[in-house]
Amino acid sequence: MAETRLEEKPMTAPSTTALAEAFDRGFDGATTTPESDRYEEARRVWNGAVDDHPAVIAHCRGTDDVVAAVTLAAAAGVPLAVRAGGHSVAGFSSCDGGVVVDLAPMRGVAVDPHRRRAVVQPGATWADFDAATGIHGLASTGGLVSSTGVAGLTLGGGIGWLQRRYGLACDNLRSAQLVTADGRLIDADEALLWGLRGGGGNFSVVTSHVPRRLAITASSVDKGALEPTQILDIDETCAVHGGSGNPSAETLLHFEIVRRRAAGAVLHTHSVWSTVLSDSHGLDRGPATEGYEMLKGLDGVRTHEHREWVPIVPNDQDMLRLARVVGRTLDEHPSAHAILLQRHGIYTWGATLADAVRHVEIFEFLLETMGRTRAYRLRGGYDGPAQGS
Repeated sequence: MAETRLEEKPMTAPSTTALAEAFDRGFDGATTTPESDRYEEARRVWNGAVDDHPAVIAHCRGTDDVVAAVTLAAAAGVPLAVRAGGHSVAGFSSCDGGVVVDLAPMRGVAVDPHRRRAVVQPGATWADFDAATGIHGLASTGGLVSSTGVAGLTLGGGIGWLQRRYGLACDNLRSAQLVTADGRLIDADEALLWGLRGGGGNFSVVTSHVPRRLAITASSVDKGALEPTQILDIDETCAVHGGSGNPSAETLLHFEIVRRRAAGAVLHTHSVWSTVLSDSHGLDRGPATEGYEMLKGLDGVRTHEHREWVPIVPNDQDMLRLARVVGRTLDEHPSAHAILLQRHGIYTWGATLADAVRHVEIFEFLLETMGRTRAYRLRGGYDGPAQGS
């Protein structure tokens, strides 16, 4: 008997010529292939250590071109890379033998200065972004190098000059339109948007960025008897996009907390004890408490031995100035779960509305405990451990 060795036949990708022909038939934009005169220049990326040779570079002028390029690459079964600024250190901006979706022609930045909103095309660099926003006196956390692409830096997290005040670039991403790996154009829902923030390159292609929006209760209405129309849809300039009524002047504080803490909900109450303690501890810059089992209900706290300090912020009728002070206070005290506005009330937050409600209940309990303990001690009727120091 003869023994025959069988070997698996490897799958072969289409030839460079066949792939180029597929793009000639199905892609409306310009392409660059190894036969093109400017191929060497077109394939070059910022990281000189990356020396990939893509079969096709598809220069996209709009979303339809992106959809077509992704669809053709998927149908051919070849590698796909997305290039905006081309600054990926890991080499995500190029590939060998596959398709590079070149977004550089899509560099538009549309700015609404009244709503402080920027819609950014995926090929824009931070130089494009800064030029468009700077003439309105606006800015966002961007790259340290102006030739870096907005989309790639944002998807990777995004450090920049303004990060200590406004967070990473990805913290300011409020919505995105995507072309998925199978060529579908979608608007990211909250779950997908969460994954995009810092998710890295080649997860999908971002084609627009839109800033934050809040649903907030209208001012001067009974919060215990709200009508659906009294929940307002507002942007960061406090412009109302849905609902009836006016937003509170303190809306800017809500936005500041959402920005600094990535909160999903912010609650503000005016209880007696939060007001009293915010005044009596004003010189201390905040009351502190420890040893209570209720502390374990705060996010990230696992023991009653935790010491919780609640910083006090002096009240101010200048809301822009007050929002800046609140932002600085939150940055200075990253472990704080709440802040007191002097002679006004408490702000606390959480990842969800239920988390924020739980925090309100915990802090109202703790503040009342601190206040009553202090009163009993002053009357000589309590000799337990000091609280609220």
